[in-house]
This record gives sequence, C-alpha cells and structure tokens, in this order.
Amino acid sequence: MVCTKNNHLRLLHCASYRDNNENIILVGNKNSGKSRFVQEKAIDNYHIYADDLLIWTKNTTFVSLGLPLRIRRENIQDKQLIKKNFLVGKNILYSHINSFDLAKFGDEFELDKLLLMMQNYSPEQVSLLNTFKVIKKFIIDENLYTIKRKIR
Repeated sequence: MVCTKNNHLRLLHCASYRDNNENIILVGNKNSGKSRFVQEKAIDNYHIYADDLLIWTKNTTFVSLGLPLRIRRENIQDKQLIKKNFLVGKNILYSHINSFDLAKFGDEFELDKLLLMMQNYSPEQVSLLNTFKVIKKFIIDENLYTIKRKIR
C-alpha cells in the first residue's frame, strides 16, 4: 500500500465534507453514524470528500480517494432516491458517479474543523489543541486496522 511505504502519508478512517467554505473531517468509531451523517450532507448538495477513507499527508493537507458513497441499505428508506442515485448491492448502496458532488481522486484540501461523532450519533467539535491527537486515533495501520490510541 502506498501509504505504508511513504512515511508522510497515512490512511485515515473518517468522513469529510465542505460546509460554507470550511473543510470538515468527521471521525468516530465504526458504526457511529459517520457515513449516514455525510450521506445526508450529500443529499443536501454539500461537496463530499469521503465517507470512509482519506489520505492524511502528516501536515494539515488531506487527499480524497475519489470513492463513491457507500451506504448500508437500511439507512435509506426512500426507494426513489435509491433508484435514481445508487447501484444496489446485497447490503450496500454505491452512489452513481454524477449523483452527488463528490471529490475526485487526488483532490487536496486543508482541514478547517474536526468533528468527533459521539455515542448519541451527534458530532461535537474537537478543540484546536486536541485536533491532531484525535486524528491519530483513527489512522489505519499497514494491516488495515484502525489504530486505537488513548486521547491524552
């Protein structure tokens, strides 16, 4: 994997979007609602960088992988929305290329705000002082496991 061979690149488990010219990254545990949250942003025509993975260049620059939205079927009840915007898999929906405002592979952006998805499925802003400590908790290692570190 490119990220493991380059000490300056890290794969980050997160969702990300642009809101009023602010680039926002949303981190949280698996199944915490990140993808569902960003799917709602996509439906509301926000620019989406990621719903699962980004590359972090170890400074404040992040890079989109250009992947489609990937949503669990049970998270969308609107059958017309599904039919118009998604390829349907057994349990997962994959967005069509032009259905939403999705970043292209290689699109770079600077982080403006970090949100942490809480247990009640609502995001809370992370303070500037704790931003990189929190981001590091969601780095994916070379074995494709999210690194679990305590936030100090």
